[in-house]
Amino acid sequence: MPSGTAAAVALAGLLAAGAARPGPVLRPEALAADEYAETFTFVADLDDGTYVQLQLAVTNLGPGSGSGLCRALVRRPGADAWTRHGRYPRQDWRHETVAGAEVLTVGPCSARSGEGTRVRVALDGRVVELAFPEPSAERAVPVDLEADGRRYRSAILQAFTPVGARLEGFGAASPLTGGGYADHSRSDVAPAVLARSWFRFRALRPPRQLVVLARQRADGAWDPAWIWRQGEAPRALEALELRRLAGRVPAWTAALRDGASAGTVASGPTLHRHAPLEELGPVGWVVGAVMDVPVTWTYRATLEEAGRVDGILEISALGEE
Repeated sequence: MPSGTAAAVALAGLLAAGAARPGPVLRPEALAADEYAETFTFVADLDDGTYVQLQLAVTNLGPGSGSGLCRALVRRPGADAWTRHGRYPRQDWRHETVAGAEVLTVGPCSARSGEGTRVRVALDGRVVELAFPEPSAERAVPVDLEADGRRYRSAILQAFTPVGARLEGFGAASPLTGGGYADHSRSDVAPAVLARSWFRFRALRPPRQLVVLARQRADGAWDPAWIWRQGEAPRALEALELRRLAGRVPAWTAALRDGASAGTVASGPTLHRHAPLEELGPVGWVVGAVMDVPVTWTYRATLEEAGRVDGILEISALGEE
């Protein structure tokens, strides 16, 4: 995979943030490669402490080809994480234009981008909805890598934006409000070739909002790696040192430094552990025998950088040793 060139290209893409690109942004490409996976992720960090992540995806991993996936994670304060997913054959997902709005439907779940963006997931008798005031658009392209005719590309669709949430079946008052984020990734690169690990920290609620993303190559170097603070141009990280702390449940600290300042991210309470192959049951064991797929841990976390910044930390890594 590219090294320093990739970081420069990624940062150049980020520097165009704010000039949203026109065109469809919710349409999957449905590539033929066995490693193909494409995911639209919508996140809300709500003011009452609830964390929500909704995903609509298309993939060739696991049984079938071009299958649609719908996932929901809701972590309410004082409660265990509620997570559900559904897998649907090719005929049960579609992309279309309805009354001037772009709509992606996967089984009982949908994402709609028109005057604003609305995402609805209905699984196992519960309904989760997120509403963003702006349409989804490519506001930044933080990672765009190509090697041997295969490609990984991610784009930020929502950043530094308010979000409203409706939770049906959770005993929660509605609507809830907070800070939102969304992105879109597409890849036909095997996960183990693409990255050894990923580091993502998102502070989505005022007064200080920022996003950090870094990819660790197989040789251990972080490339690309950047920080984007609301109201500022994104900056490349000059250094990132990630350290896993001893314990049965992984915990982490990360020292960050860019041209403006230095800080430390520390993981806090665990929100969720996501192991995609475990969702597939026995089929996942077969896939796992020929392909490494990362496990993702999600935490509440803090960045100490001229004051405290509260956010959400995601660490995705191959294996859990």
